[in-house]
Amino acid sequence: MNKQKLFLSFSILFIAICVNAQKMEYFADKNSEDIKVESLQGMAVTFSPVRNGLSSFPPPTQISYFNENRIGIQWTLYKAIGLTNSYHEFTDYSFNVISPKNSIYSLSVDALIEPRWYFLYRYSASRGKTPKLNSGFFLSFPLEYSVQLLQLIKIKNPAYNYNAYYSVINFTPSLGYRYALSDHFLLDAKVGIGGHINVGQNMGLNQELDYNFKIGAAYKF
Repeated sequence: MNKQKLFLSFSILFIAICVNAQKMEYFADKNSEDIKVESLQGMAVTFSPVRNGLSSFPPPTQISYFNENRIGIQWTLYKAIGLTNSYHEFTDYSFNVISPKNSIYSLSVDALIEPRWYFLYRYSASRGKTPKLNSGFFLSFPLEYSVQLLQLIKIKNPAYNYNAYYSVINFTPSLGYRYALSDHFLLDAKVGIGGHINVGQNMGLNQELDYNFKIGAAYKF
């Protein structure tokens, strides 16, 4: 299955789950004057089955601290900083030589700033209930900067010149959904299409169009 079909499958599954979950949303009663999104902070674990246009198993895993500040009735500014580890296997076709089972393990530090628009928040409130922990659909505009801290590379073809260390600037407008499990635990998922820029030792700037799918769990302090 190619990357486009895999991403489409994840997107369809994501939307179907979210639509079904909307029927079982966790709500908290609030007065009319309190109808606005919340400010939150806590710890999150995020899995990225598709990241920067690449799919891998096991998926890259990030552990981060997040702080989400209300900047409007339905708008928040989500900020996070954390560590991501990933493992990726690939086949090298350079010089007409097939070298299977090449692998790369990497550890990076990531900083994220992400405006979020919870566009159904007021609609939910108009029905007499306000979503807990900003639950529901949202549109987001994440800008992420990642810096490689460590890479362990296993490449069987010595003629293959792999650029080991690099940083990534990623901007991927996304459709997301948050589901509150309780007053402190929540699930987050989003799919997006955007682009990233790789900055490496030997390749300068490398711009690419890509897509992402992320799903995670968080604990609110």
